[in-house]
Amino acid sequence: MAEIHPDTDSPSSTASPPAGGRREDSLAEAKLKSTIRSIAVVLMAIAIFNLVFPVAVFMISISPGIERPVDNSGFGALMMLYLGLTFLLNVQIVLGAFRMLRLENYKSAQWAAGLSCLPIIIPSCVVGIPLGIWAWRTLASEEAMDLFADEE
Repeated sequence: MAEIHPDTDSPSSTASPPAGGRREDSLAEAKLKSTIRSIAVVLMAIAIFNLVFPVAVFMISISPGIERPVDNSGFGALMMLYLGLTFLLNVQIVLGAFRMLRLENYKSAQWAAGLSCLPIIIPSCVVGIPLGIWAWRTLASEEAMDLFADEE
């Protein structure tokens, strides 16, 4: 039933939501978008650093000025395999973080968050693990899933 407020002299319904309700929702949505985008930028920065790190290690290992003993143990091949795997997985983190930044692909964003938690893959795991957990927790909310669904 409509009632008249004394200060406005206009009818209002008691069933209508408060005027600030939608504004609070949009503020919460904007804050969540900002959080997701901040996480994505930092994830990209860490992953790009981690892309440069294996390349630098490889360049140092093949530089002509360093004397190396003959390695028959296969350690060099394992190291190259590790560096190659690290490089490829960090490319996946960069791509997933870029998609997270643009709110495009929810699964790819989750993969980026999960891969950043693996200490074997990332040389800067001191930052990568907590950031990955924060990203994973933020992405697990229903509101974050809705944001990714809305953008598609």
